[in-house]
Amino acid sequence: MPRKFSLNPDEYDTPSVHALRQEWRNIPDAQARNVIAVEAQYLAFHHYLINGLRHQAIEGGDAIPIGLSVRAGALKTARLLCASIAEAALRAHAEARHYGLPAAAHRRTFGRVLGAWQLPDERPHPDVAAIWPQLQNLHDGRNTVHLYAAIQDGGNFYDILQAENQSLAEAELVLTHLRNLVTA
Repeated sequence: MPRKFSLNPDEYDTPSVHALRQEWRNIPDAQARNVIAVEAQYLAFHHYLINGLRHQAIEGGDAIPIGLSVRAGALKTARLLCASIAEAALRAHAEARHYGLPAAAHRRTFGRVLGAWQLPDERPHPDVAAIWPQLQNLHDGRNTVHLYAAIQDGGNFYDILQAENQSLAEAELVLTHLRNLVTA
């Protein structure tokens, strides 16, 4: 059965990339800061879509929020965006701090960037210790972009929906922390 989609509210004021660059001004690399600002702009718009998208299952019926697999897909995308922003921010700081990263740029994966933030005894660096569990969750969740990884983990859209509030709150906690991270 076809569905009719709408947005409520039907208008949205996108934050400017310039304003988001200011929010992320502590990122030591200007190019990384710009890319992060662009992704953060889309993430803000994506949150508007998640919260504002409505559908009508039948003609004349009430418009209700999206749910089930459509909402789960949107939430998964939001987490992937958060993970990408976190990876870029951590990598920019790690490079500026001369942390141990692979010489080849294409080998500086999220996992290796996180590894650079670990101390020799495998504890997280104090600058990220407060968000370390959430960073690990973002890293683990990013693997669900590979559908067979999601299948093998037994994940389904019901699990994603059940964890919605916690996972979005964790992702926002990480981004807030990283916006405030300073490299001298």
